[in-house]
Amino acid sequence: MKEYRWGRFAERGLLGMASARALCRQAQARRALAAERPLWKTLAALDKTGRLWAERGGSRRRRARALLVASGAFSAPMIERTLDIIPALLDRRALAARLRAELGRADALERWSIEPAADFAVRAAPLGAVLTVAAGNIFLGCIDSVLMGLLTNNVVLLKTSAADREFPLLFAESLRAADPEGSVARTLAVVSWKSGDAAVEGVFKASLQGIAVWGAEEALRAYRKDLGLGCRLLEFGPKLSFAVVSRRGLKRWGTREAARRAAVDIARWDQAACASPQALFIQGPERPFLAALASELQKISRLLPKGPIRPEEAVVSLEARHRALAAELLGQGEILASPRGQDWTVAFRKRPGLRTSPLGRFIQISPYRDLEQLAALVSPASAHLQSAGLLVAPAQTGDYARTLSLLGVTRCAELGGMLSAEAGEPHDGRRPLAELVRWVSAPQSVLSMPEESAARSLLDQARAESPFYRRRLKRLGRDAGLSRVPPLTKRDLYANTPPKSKALLTWEGTGLVFASGGSTGKPKFSLFTQDEFDETCRWLALGLRRSGLKEGDVVANLFMAGNLWSSFTAISRALRQLPVTELPIGGNASPQDALEALRVFHATAVVGLPATLLDIARLAREKKVRGLSVRKVFYAGEGLSPAAAEELRRSLGASLIRSAGYASVDAGLIGYQCRDCGPGEHHAAGLQHMEIVDGEILATNLVRRWMPIIRYRTGDLGRWLAPCRCGDPAPRFLLRGRRDDRLNVGGAHFDLEDASRAVGDVKGLSPLHQAVISIKGNRDCLMIRVERRGRDARRDGALAAALGRALLARSLELRDCVARGWLAPPAVEVLAPGGLPRNPRTGKIRAVADLRK
Repeated sequence: MKEYRWGRFAERGLLGMASARALCRQAQARRALAAERPLWKTLAALDKTGRLWAERGGSRRRRARALLVASGAFSAPMIERTLDIIPALLDRRALAARLRAELGRADALERWSIEPAADFAVRAAPLGAVLTVAAGNIFLGCIDSVLMGLLTNNVVLLKTSAADREFPLLFAESLRAADPEGSVARTLAVVSWKSGDAAVEGVFKASLQGIAVWGAEEALRAYRKDLGLGCRLLEFGPKLSFAVVSRRGLKRWGTREAARRAAVDIARWDQAACASPQALFIQGPERPFLAALASELQKISRLLPKGPIRPEEAVVSLEARHRALAAELLGQGEILASPRGQDWTVAFRKRPGLRTSPLGRFIQISPYRDLEQLAALVSPASAHLQSAGLLVAPAQTGDYARTLSLLGVTRCAELGGMLSAEAGEPHDGRRPLAELVRWVSAPQSVLSMPEESAARSLLDQARAESPFYRRRLKRLGRDAGLSRVPPLTKRDLYANTPPKSKALLTWEGTGLVFASGGSTGKPKFSLFTQDEFDETCRWLALGLRRSGLKEGDVVANLFMAGNLWSSFTAISRALRQLPVTELPIGGNASPQDALEALRVFHATAVVGLPATLLDIARLAREKKVRGLSVRKVFYAGEGLSPAAAEELRRSLGASLIRSAGYASVDAGLIGYQCRDCGPGEHHAAGLQHMEIVDGEILATNLVRRWMPIIRYRTGDLGRWLAPCRCGDPAPRFLLRGRRDDRLNVGGAHFDLEDASRAVGDVKGLSPLHQAVISIKGNRDCLMIRVERRGRDARRDGALAAALGRALLARSLELRDCVARGWLAPPAVEVLAPGGLPRNPRTGKIRAVADLRK
């Protein structure tokens, strides 16, 4: 007998106790291999396996068809349609959606995730080595059970059913072909032993961490007995499903459509699935429906013939037909049957009741008066109920689903779709993937230093799936670390991301698209999956909490919304995870409206761009607004000068001013502040691998895999600091401005920070300003445009002169170049509040306008 173990086929007999013990030892030895497998490798291998089954005319499909037809499983057309499901079942996006639905996020097994409102992190861990005992009703079922174990990084041992020993081996062969590296294929074994062999079963119950049993009640009882203390049992026993057609449902969809939908569910897999309806309850005129259902079943039998029927099944079905015929002769019912053999049977009883079917397209139909009576009819079988197929009016769906769910029904589906569950739907009222993992918690310090394996996984995936990185990493050995990867530039992003190119992307994913590019003009775009963005926002929430946001705070979100801009959305998602109230005002609102909302709703904290916050602060000061409760200010997107911070304290009453986070749309969140951080000081966020090379910060986002960001040149200058006294072990660094904040003007190296300090030296000027560089004749010219605090323009000349003197006092190089005649004294233009142009998309003020370019 052929079996598959860990990537190899061999001829062996049925398992005995000794070989079972050896198999369990082998499985335990492979637990680390399975547990450490990156998610992308699992998804890629399974997706490729699915694509190997997509070609109907391929050799693999031909072999499977011949094998399954010979086994008498189903008719050839039904087998073909079932094989068509495999590519969709193994589709990468469907698998990720399934993980997300059942475990909360797709990468739950791959990394720790923070709980922003608490002080712990969580991740899922596989159970270990898991035995799956397959049922023999539908050959596709064994693939799904194997799939669940592999998705959760368990070592999987599949016991085939006596009715289907060959198809699982064909699937294992396709997995091995799709996964030549063996990261997935070497964690699967497909074996057989005599069902009911208590000695062999006892070895597995004592040695493994989990057993999933699909089958009859007798099999479940056998595995429950003497189960090892460390072994988790997942039971998927026999179930009973039924359909319901209400009077209003018939009126809405019509008799013919109702019959067509019912026939689809009855015929599919010849009622062999647990979700197949064995009984149907109808509220309304029965005779037209019975005739229409018989017609539809006959039509389907020509397109999808019923599979071969075994002698013992034929006897049971014939007995049920005789009972239905007797009821008809007694005036208690009616029977409609296929003209040829036992292709299908419709058995109607006038007396309401839930009657089981012998299967094989044999449907038991009875009337029901109302929902209350229906509940009474099905409640005796509540322990075995699974699916209810509903054809009711939309307004009735809620009542029917609620009532039936309380009686034990675990899935309410539309009639015609009872056997078409979507990825992530619960099975038998449970989420099987969640039962195949253990949830582990740890202090959040576990996240302070990213795991080396995360960087290795990122590089491997980028090399394998991103055309851009495949070219970039081609000459680097597979063991090369991050430090050898050439830095990623903004130009690289422009050229290799949508809409110009998809070369930097790893797969055709779905998620969020944000515009990036700052205040200087044409944006580039950055793509996140929902999971990646959610994790970024969890870290953002953690940073806000550690920097001073507390339970009960009322937080005004004043970032610009819309226009593909990320900040408003990110802050909103972050605030949802904290025990605070959000005021989603947006930077698009007028300062008057924003200020009124702060006052009316007693906002205790604001978060936004400095320019937006300063506009509101100026208005509050001018109008002498009273009754504000703002005590905390969180800013991002631009630096905040000491003068600007003082303005926010004086005009809004803020006592705590902190960075909302050091981030960029391209790199994501890079750093966050704690209560002990000074201006510009941040802790490195654990979702990044951060470097400082030649003074510049390089960021590698370890979470983003759809659009990998590896050693991205941020353009920001920084230096490492000593550990923080707050006790957070995450590395601490100081932001020291932009690499491009030093301007070359007429031979002078002019630092924008000097301009900010000079503006702060002149009373009456707002902190908002812009440097403009131009050429007159053949000489560089520097102008500082700045907004005054008030509306009175009479002192503009004096303010301009004072700022001109302050600029020369603050910048030695500027003063020297002016003295030597290389550069004219800097010009100053004083503008009314709001006079500096804002980027209409982001609300930012362009720090430098270099008109020489």
